[in-house]
Order: sequence, then C-alpha cells, then structure tokens
Amino acid sequence: MNANRPAPSLACGVAGLGLVELTVVLALLAILVAAALPSWQSQLQRNRRLDATGALLRVQRAQAGYHQRFGRYASALGQLRDNFGAIGDTSRAGHYRLSLQVDGGQNYLAVAQAQAGQAGDRDCAQIVLSVRGMVSEQQPSARCWLP
Repeated sequence: MNANRPAPSLACGVAGLGLVELTVVLALLAILVAAALPSWQSQLQRNRRLDATGALLRVQRAQAGYHQRFGRYASALGQLRDNFGAIGDTSRAGHYRLSLQVDGGQNYLAVAQAQAGQAGDRDCAQIVLSVRGMVSEQQPSARCWLP
C-alpha cells in the first residue's frame, strides 16, 4: 500500500444511511401502511358494492320488461335479458353471485351474495332487492346501496 495516500474516511463528505436510520424509516413506513390499510380496504369494499347494486338494478329493469310482456315476473335469471344481453348468475365484475326468488309471479326477491374477496364485507355481504307488485325495497340498508 502507498504510504503517501490517506486512508478513506467518512469525514471527507461522503455520507449515507446507517442501519439505525434505515430501521427508523422502515418502521415509520410500516406504521403508515398499517394505519392506511383498513381504510383502503373499506373503501374498496364500498366501491365493489356498486357491482352488486348495478346488477340488481339491471335485474329490476329486465323484470319490469318481462312483466310488461307476460303479465308476471320471470322465475329464473336465465329468462331475463336487457339491452346488454342475458342476465347471468354473477355480477359483471364477479364480486357477487345473483339469485332470484319469485312468489306467485307478482313478487320477487333478487339477492346479490358477496363472494371471493368481497365476502369479508360483513355489513353488506348480502344485498337484496325486494319487489312486491310494483313497489321495491332495498335491503339491508341504504348504506349498502350508496358508495
């Protein structure tokens, strides 16, 4: 080694993050993520509810058309069509499974049951549209129907 050359040191102006600083930054980042994650998941669930309400309103429109043509409500989802085609047993984005229960052809219950990732939505795991005659009721609460 050359005796005339000085040994490198941090005193020359070269600086970096030490292990302690890096640990503090990572800890703060973890705290921020832990605080924001529940809020983000809740917002995601509320937005996914639009998939269910949209599907149920689509069923309602198709049922109104069916009732106008045949004088009764359809007894199965497969009998319903709208401007976008046949109505299947899942919502468009696939977050909800749809079912239909008809009582005497003049009343029906359309149900959207949460599935997969949306199944954790405890407040609105099942969103229901109840139609008796021409009067509809949205269940379980307006909170489940609004974003």
